Amino acid sequence: LSGIEGLSDDDVTVLSTASDGTRSAGVGRPGDVVTVRADWRVPIIAPFLYALFPGGHYEFSAVTDFRNLELPANGGPHRS
Repeated sequence: LSGIEGLSDDDVTVLSTASDGTRSAGVGRPGDVVTVRADWRVPIIAPFLYALFPGGHYEFSAVTDFRNLELPANGGPHRS
């Protein structure tokens, strides 16, 4: 999926929000805002730091939002 060791499909969530505020799983439709979130854990390898982290792992989260492009009906380039 990502090339990041330890990150699987189960660690990534994709939700879309329509213009009316309705949220659903997946990439959505043109004009929807899509939120992609990844959560993963990295093992702590330094013994003196291991005890400071629950389970000996550091947990990361990354989130990004973007709006799906709305293409013209003929499928050509988008013009503003």
